[in-house]
Amino acid sequence: MVIANIPDDQVFAEAAQYWNLPQLYADLATANGKELTSVQKKYLRGLLLGYSPDVIAEKVYSYANSVRVTLSKDVYSAIKLLCNIDQKLQWGQVTTLLEKYRITLTLEQVWQNLEQQATQTDKMYPVAISSRPQVQGLDWTMDEQPETKFKVKLGDKIKFEINLEVSGYLTLLQRGTSGKVICCCPSPLATDIYLINGKTILPQPQTGKSAIPITGSYGTDKFLALITPQPLTLTWLKQGSEKFLSLTVEHLLELQNNLNPSNDYQLFCSEYLIIA
Repeated sequence: MVIANIPDDQVFAEAAQYWNLPQLYADLATANGKELTSVQKKYLRGLLLGYSPDVIAEKVYSYANSVRVTLSKDVYSAIKLLCNIDQKLQWGQVTTLLEKYRITLTLEQVWQNLEQQATQTDKMYPVAISSRPQVQGLDWTMDEQPETKFKVKLGDKIKFEINLEVSGYLTLLQRGTSGKVICCCPSPLATDIYLINGKTILPQPQTGKSAIPITGSYGTDKFLALITPQPLTLTWLKQGSEKFLSLTVEHLLELQNNLNPSNDYQLFCSEYLIIA
Protein backbone atom coordinates (compact mmCIF):
# COMPACT_ATOMS: atom_id res chain seq x y z
CA MET A 1 0.00 0.00 0.00
CA VAL A 2 1.23 3.49 -0.83
CA ILE A 3 0.32 6.13 1.72
CA ALA A 4 0.30 9.68 0.47
CA ASN A 5 -1.46 12.94 1.24
CA ILE A 6 -2.66 11.93 4.71
CA PRO A 7 -1.48 13.37 8.05
CA ASP A 8 1.57 11.73 9.63
CA ASP A 9 -0.36 10.85 12.80
CA GLN A 10 -2.79 8.73 10.77
CA VAL A 11 -0.10 6.66 9.04
CA PHE A 12 0.33 3.20 10.60
CA ALA A 13 -2.30 4.25 13.16
CA GLU A 14 -3.29 0.60 13.61
CA ALA A 15 -0.16 0.19 15.74
CA ALA A 16 -2.19 1.75 18.57
CA GLN A 17 -4.25 -1.44 18.74
CA TYR A 18 -1.20 -3.45 19.74
CA TRP A 19 1.13 -0.99 21.46
CA ASN A 20 0.75 1.50 24.32
CA LEU A 21 1.89 4.40 22.15
CA PRO A 22 1.17 7.29 24.58
CA GLN A 23 3.34 5.69 27.28
CA LEU A 24 6.05 4.75 24.79
CA TYR A 25 6.18 8.27 23.33
CA ALA A 26 6.35 9.78 26.80
CA ASP A 27 9.13 7.45 27.99
CA LEU A 28 11.15 8.03 24.82
CA ALA A 29 10.81 11.79 25.29
CA THR A 30 12.02 11.53 28.90
CA ALA A 31 14.98 9.32 27.99
CA ASN A 32 15.89 11.36 24.92
CA GLY A 33 15.34 14.79 26.41
CA LYS A 34 12.92 15.73 23.62
CA GLU A 35 9.82 14.36 21.97
CA LEU A 36 9.98 12.49 18.69
CA THR A 37 8.66 14.42 15.70
CA SER A 38 5.52 13.33 13.86
CA VAL A 39 7.66 11.80 11.08
CA GLN A 40 9.86 9.92 13.54
CA LYS A 41 6.77 8.58 15.34
CA LYS A 42 5.35 7.50 11.99
CA TYR A 43 8.45 5.48 11.16
CA LEU A 44 8.50 4.02 14.67
CA ARG A 45 4.90 2.83 14.29
CA GLY A 46 5.90 1.15 11.03
CA LEU A 47 8.64 -0.74 12.85
CA LEU A 48 6.20 -1.76 15.60
CA LEU A 49 3.97 -3.27 12.91
CA GLY A 50 6.89 -5.37 11.72
CA TYR A 51 7.75 -3.40 8.58
CA SER A 52 11.37 -3.01 7.53
CA PRO A 53 12.72 0.45 6.66
CA ASP A 54 12.51 -0.39 2.95
CA VAL A 55 8.87 -1.46 3.28
CA ILE A 56 8.06 1.65 5.32
CA ALA A 57 9.60 3.80 2.59
CA GLU A 58 7.52 2.02 -0.06
CA LYS A 59 4.32 2.44 1.90
CA VAL A 60 4.81 6.13 2.68
CA TYR A 61 6.07 6.93 -0.79
CA SER A 62 9.49 8.05 0.44
CA TYR A 63 13.13 7.23 -0.26
CA ALA A 64 14.43 4.17 1.56
CA ASN A 65 17.70 5.89 2.45
CA SER A 66 15.82 8.84 3.96
CA VAL A 67 13.80 6.49 6.18
CA ARG A 68 16.92 4.57 7.24
CA VAL A 69 18.79 7.78 8.13
CA THR A 70 15.89 9.13 10.22
CA LEU A 71 15.56 5.84 12.06
CA SER A 72 19.26 5.47 12.70
CA LYS A 73 19.91 9.09 13.68
CA ASP A 74 16.81 9.82 15.75
CA VAL A 75 14.58 6.83 16.53
CA TYR A 76 17.18 4.15 17.26
CA SER A 77 19.21 6.57 19.42
CA ALA A 78 16.12 7.34 21.53
CA ILE A 79 15.33 3.64 21.92
CA LYS A 80 18.93 2.93 22.98
CA LEU A 81 18.71 5.62 25.66
CA LEU A 82 15.36 4.28 26.86
CA CYS A 83 16.61 0.70 27.04
CA ASN A 84 20.05 1.71 28.37
CA ILE A 85 22.01 -0.12 25.69
CA ASP A 86 25.09 0.97 23.79
CA GLN A 87 25.26 -1.17 20.68
CA LYS A 88 24.32 -0.96 17.05
CA LEU A 89 20.57 -1.39 16.69
CA GLN A 90 18.86 -3.23 13.83
CA TRP A 91 15.25 -2.59 12.89
CA GLY A 92 14.22 -6.18 13.66
CA GLN A 93 15.28 -5.77 17.30
CA VAL A 94 12.90 -2.91 18.03
CA THR A 95 9.78 -4.90 18.89
CA THR A 96 11.75 -7.18 21.22
CA LEU A 97 13.38 -4.27 23.04
CA LEU A 98 10.03 -2.51 23.47
CA GLU A 99 8.06 -5.64 24.37
CA LYS A 100 6.81 -4.21 27.68
CA TYR A 101 4.79 -1.61 25.74
CA ARG A 102 2.93 -4.27 23.77
CA ILE A 103 -0.80 -4.57 24.46
CA THR A 104 -1.71 -8.19 25.08
CA LEU A 105 -4.66 -9.22 22.92
CA THR A 106 -6.67 -12.43 23.08
CA LEU A 107 -7.67 -14.48 20.07
CA GLU A 108 -11.30 -13.50 20.66
CA GLN A 109 -10.45 -9.78 20.71
CA VAL A 110 -8.61 -9.94 17.39
CA TRP A 111 -11.43 -12.00 15.87
CA GLN A 112 -13.94 -9.39 17.02
CA ASN A 113 -11.79 -6.64 15.48
CA LEU A 114 -11.91 -8.48 12.16
CA GLU A 115 -15.66 -9.01 12.47
CA GLN A 116 -16.14 -5.28 12.99
CA GLN A 117 -14.43 -4.66 9.67
CA ALA A 118 -16.52 -7.29 7.89
CA THR A 119 -19.89 -7.05 6.17
CA GLN A 120 -22.60 -9.39 7.45
CA THR A 121 -23.85 -11.63 4.67
CA ASP A 122 -26.50 -14.27 4.15
CA LYS A 123 -24.61 -15.61 1.12
CA MET A 124 -22.55 -18.10 3.15
CA TYR A 125 -24.44 -20.85 4.91
CA PRO A 126 -24.55 -24.58 5.77
CA VAL A 127 -26.71 -26.99 3.80
CA ALA A 128 -27.54 -30.16 5.73
CA ILE A 129 -27.25 -33.38 3.75
CA SER A 130 -27.66 -35.89 6.59
CA SER A 131 -30.85 -37.89 7.20
CA ARG A 132 -31.50 -36.26 10.55
CA PRO A 133 -34.69 -34.19 10.66
CA GLN A 134 -34.03 -30.51 10.13
CA VAL A 135 -35.51 -27.54 11.94
CA GLN A 136 -39.08 -27.20 10.74
CA GLY A 137 -39.64 -24.31 8.37
CA LEU A 138 -35.92 -23.47 8.02
CA ASP A 139 -35.19 -21.56 4.82
CA TRP A 140 -31.54 -22.08 3.92
CA THR A 141 -31.42 -19.07 1.58
CA MET A 142 -32.73 -16.65 4.18
CA ASP A 143 -32.67 -13.91 1.53
CA GLU A 144 -35.29 -11.81 3.30
CA GLN A 145 -34.02 -12.40 6.84
CA PRO A 146 -30.22 -12.07 6.86
CA GLU A 147 -30.23 -11.34 10.59
CA THR A 148 -31.67 -14.79 11.39
CA LYS A 149 -29.14 -17.45 12.30
CA PHE A 150 -28.88 -20.58 10.21
CA LYS A 151 -29.34 -23.75 12.24
CA VAL A 152 -27.87 -27.24 12.03
CA LYS A 153 -27.97 -30.12 14.46
CA LEU A 154 -25.00 -31.57 16.30
CA GLY A 155 -24.07 -34.75 14.43
CA ASP A 156 -25.38 -33.53 11.07
CA LYS A 157 -23.29 -33.63 7.95
CA ILE A 158 -23.29 -30.49 5.87
CA LYS A 159 -21.90 -28.79 2.84
CA PHE A 160 -20.91 -25.14 3.18
CA GLU A 161 -22.18 -22.93 0.38
CA ILE A 162 -20.63 -19.61 -0.61
CA ASN A 163 -22.21 -17.32 -3.19
CA LEU A 164 -19.74 -14.71 -4.43
CA GLU A 165 -20.67 -11.72 -6.55
CA VAL A 166 -17.06 -11.31 -7.70
CA SER A 167 -14.23 -13.65 -8.58
CA GLY A 168 -11.12 -13.69 -6.42
CA TYR A 169 -8.85 -15.54 -4.04
CA LEU A 170 -10.63 -16.85 -0.97
CA THR A 171 -9.30 -17.07 2.58
CA LEU A 172 -11.99 -18.61 4.81
CA LEU A 173 -11.66 -18.76 8.60
CA GLN A 174 -13.91 -20.45 11.14
CA ARG A 175 -14.27 -19.73 14.84
CA GLY A 176 -15.85 -22.78 16.43
CA THR A 177 -17.98 -23.01 19.55
CA SER A 178 -14.84 -23.76 21.59
CA GLY A 179 -13.27 -20.45 20.52
CA LYS A 180 -10.64 -22.19 18.39
CA VAL A 181 -10.00 -20.58 14.98
CA ILE A 182 -9.03 -22.65 11.95
CA CYS A 183 -8.35 -21.93 8.31
CA CYS A 184 -10.97 -23.60 6.10
CA CYS A 185 -9.60 -22.30 2.80
CA PRO A 186 -7.01 -23.26 1.86
CA SER A 187 -7.38 -26.55 3.74
CA PRO A 188 -8.17 -30.23 3.12
CA LEU A 189 -11.72 -29.02 2.30
CA ALA A 190 -10.62 -26.44 -0.26
CA THR A 191 -7.43 -26.79 -2.28
CA ASP A 192 -8.44 -24.35 -5.04
CA ILE A 193 -8.40 -20.83 -3.57
CA TYR A 194 -9.32 -18.98 -6.76
CA LEU A 195 -13.09 -18.90 -7.04
CA ILE A 196 -15.27 -17.77 -9.91
CA ASN A 197 -18.27 -15.60 -9.03
CA GLY A 198 -21.34 -17.67 -8.34
CA LYS A 199 -21.84 -20.71 -6.14
CA THR A 200 -18.94 -22.50 -4.44
CA ILE A 201 -19.40 -25.61 -2.34
CA LEU A 202 -17.10 -26.87 0.41
CA PRO A 203 -15.81 -29.57 0.46
CA GLN A 204 -14.57 -28.99 -3.08
CA PRO A 205 -15.03 -32.03 -5.36
CA GLN A 206 -11.31 -32.59 -5.93
CA THR A 207 -10.68 -33.09 -2.19
CA GLY A 208 -12.43 -36.46 -2.19
CA LYS A 209 -14.54 -35.44 0.78
CA SER A 210 -18.32 -35.49 0.53
CA ALA A 211 -19.43 -33.61 3.64
CA ILE A 212 -18.41 -31.79 6.81
CA PRO A 213 -19.52 -33.41 10.09
CA ILE A 214 -20.89 -31.08 12.77
CA THR A 215 -18.96 -31.92 15.94
CA GLY A 216 -18.04 -30.16 19.15
CA SER A 217 -20.72 -28.57 21.28
CA TYR A 218 -23.86 -26.49 21.01
CA GLY A 219 -23.41 -22.83 20.20
CA THR A 220 -22.47 -20.56 17.32
CA ASP A 221 -19.94 -21.24 14.59
CA LYS A 222 -18.67 -18.04 12.96
CA PHE A 223 -16.99 -17.49 9.60
CA LEU A 224 -14.90 -14.80 7.98
CA ALA A 225 -14.41 -14.83 4.22
CA LEU A 226 -11.74 -12.60 2.70
CA ILE A 227 -11.76 -12.20 -1.08
CA THR A 228 -8.77 -10.52 -2.71
CA PRO A 229 -7.84 -9.92 -6.38
CA GLN A 230 -4.38 -11.38 -5.72
CA PRO A 231 -3.27 -14.22 -3.41
CA LEU A 232 -2.32 -13.12 0.09
CA THR A 233 1.36 -13.42 0.98
CA LEU A 234 0.98 -14.39 4.62
CA THR A 235 3.72 -16.42 6.28
CA TRP A 236 1.25 -19.01 7.52
CA LEU A 237 -1.06 -19.28 4.51
CA LYS A 238 -0.12 -22.39 2.56
CA GLN A 239 -1.92 -24.40 -0.09
CA GLY A 240 -1.84 -28.16 -0.27
CA SER A 241 -1.79 -28.73 3.48
CA GLU A 242 -3.09 -32.09 4.63
CA LYS A 243 -4.17 -30.67 7.97
CA PHE A 244 -6.32 -27.78 9.15
CA LEU A 245 -4.21 -24.93 10.48
CA SER A 246 -5.16 -23.78 13.97
CA LEU A 247 -4.66 -20.02 14.04
CA THR A 248 -3.03 -17.97 16.80
CA VAL A 249 -3.29 -14.29 17.73
CA GLU A 250 -0.16 -13.62 15.67
CA HIS A 251 -1.72 -15.27 12.60
CA LEU A 252 -4.84 -13.11 12.82
CA LEU A 253 -2.84 -9.94 13.46
CA GLU A 254 -0.76 -10.59 10.34
CA LEU A 255 -3.97 -11.04 8.37
CA GLN A 256 -5.46 -7.85 9.84
CA ASN A 257 -2.35 -5.86 8.97
CA ASN A 258 -2.84 -6.86 5.33
CA LEU A 259 -6.35 -5.40 5.16
CA ASN A 260 -5.37 -2.16 3.47
CA PRO A 261 -7.90 -0.18 1.40
CA SER A 262 -5.61 -0.21 -1.63
CA ASN A 263 -5.64 -4.02 -1.63
CA ASP A 264 -9.22 -3.90 -2.95
CA TYR A 265 -10.37 -6.67 -0.62
CA GLN A 266 -13.84 -7.75 0.46
CA LEU A 267 -14.41 -9.17 3.95
CA PHE A 268 -17.65 -10.93 4.87
CA CYS A 269 -18.87 -12.62 8.04
CA SER A 270 -21.62 -15.12 8.72
CA GLU A 271 -22.59 -17.63 11.38
CA TYR A 272 -24.81 -20.59 12.08
CA LEU A 273 -26.26 -22.06 15.25
CA ILE A 274 -25.59 -25.65 16.35
CA ILE A 275 -28.63 -27.01 18.15
CA ALA A 276 -29.71 -30.29 19.76
